[in-house]
Amino acid sequence: MWPRLWQGSVLLRLAPVLVTALTVTYLAYRWTPPLPYRVGEITARDLRVRTYFEIINWQLTESAREDAVQQLSQVESEDPVARERARRAVQPVIEKYPQGMLLVPGGQPINDRQLDLLVEEYKAFQRSLLPWDRARRGLALFLVMSLLAALVVLYVARFQPSLAQSFSKIVAVCALALSTLALGFLFSRSPWYAVIIPLTYTAMVLTIAYNPQFALLMTFSLALATTVALGTDMSHLLILTGGLATAVLLLRNVRTRTRLVEVGAGAGLAYLAMTVATGLLSGQTLRLIAFDAGRHFAWGTLAGFLLSGLLPLVERCFGIVTDVSLLELADGSHPLLQELIRRAPGTYTHSMTVATLAESAAETIGANPLLTRVGSYFHDVGKMLKPHYFIENQTGENRHDDLEPALSTLIIIGHVKDGIALARRYRLPRPIIDFVEQHHGT
Repeated sequence: MWPRLWQGSVLLRLAPVLVTALTVTYLAYRWTPPLPYRVGEITARDLRVRTYFEIINWQLTESAREDAVQQLSQVESEDPVARERARRAVQPVIEKYPQGMLLVPGGQPINDRQLDLLVEEYKAFQRSLLPWDRARRGLALFLVMSLLAALVVLYVARFQPSLAQSFSKIVAVCALALSTLALGFLFSRSPWYAVIIPLTYTAMVLTIAYNPQFALLMTFSLALATTVALGTDMSHLLILTGGLATAVLLLRNVRTRTRLVEVGAGAGLAYLAMTVATGLLSGQTLRLIAFDAGRHFAWGTLAGFLLSGLLPLVERCFGIVTDVSLLELADGSHPLLQELIRRAPGTYTHSMTVATLAESAAETIGANPLLTRVGSYFHDVGKMLKPHYFIENQTGENRHDDLEPALSTLIIIGHVKDGIALARRYRLPRPIIDFVEQHHGT
């Protein structure tokens, strides 16, 4: 295994993975994690000051300045300059918070004033970090991202050989993972906390493009990477894994776009249930639990809506065709099939017969019967350009009788090339073009 690792072709395919790990590490390092507390949240432990900081209490400062103005004589109090001078003479009231001072007692909801103090303490703590502290965090992030990437690489090398051998597919998966994490970091900010949307969307895309096993590994890795980068707790990870696993396992036999929305809603229900469970375990208020659960359900459902609208783009980017598109192609009103009926009715009848036989054979061997049937519809479309040179369209006269054998051979073989050109002109998916290109084994 190790000697093969240093082969040029292998290193080329590993390069996008390394670039992705480095880019994600950089984004996580530069993207300061958001404050992990909100108004109304109950913490299991006391929250204390980690580094000394000071803040100006503007309320007390304004009160002291008003008192100073009130103490002026009647003549001075009517002079705006004197009033302003008296206000400026009062120094701001500074509140000092030494290290270890209690900010929020454990087991009590955080109020607005306490959240403001937590924000200031968080900013002071970030400013107090030394270069070594930042370098240590960057190294830790790189090790985590690299380990997760290595696990995915090992899985792909062993169980996904078609993906492992395709540089373009590797780049597509890496780009999807990178964009998912970048959007997750962006959407994690208050007030949205919508990291669920890109993760759920990606879980469904990977399930459609590859298989549930690979989708589960990838989405769990992305959930771990997001949790580490954002500095969230185990409850957040449990919510993500519960909803993502549900989205992957529910996504089977997608024959309508509505099914994608249903899967998104199913994932949303899983997010909702896990949010309620983790909220009750951590002792959160019912109001906060209900708000978070409803929001997570909405984000999961929204991911299903987004995928239903962007499904054609996903198919084109990953070179796949879903049952939704196959059913649309199977409609007899497709322009290319209508043209085939008009110009080569015998070939159309032949294609329908082949489709029936091939679909039955595909069901027997466990292949995709719908893909086989639709591919059979289009496999001979190239014959429509010279229909009378093929026996199913002839009415008695055989034009090959007057041709040299070599020319007859070229015409017969040429229907494959003509079919590929027609399929591309009508923008048929790549898997359908494969039927046109390979139906004679060439």
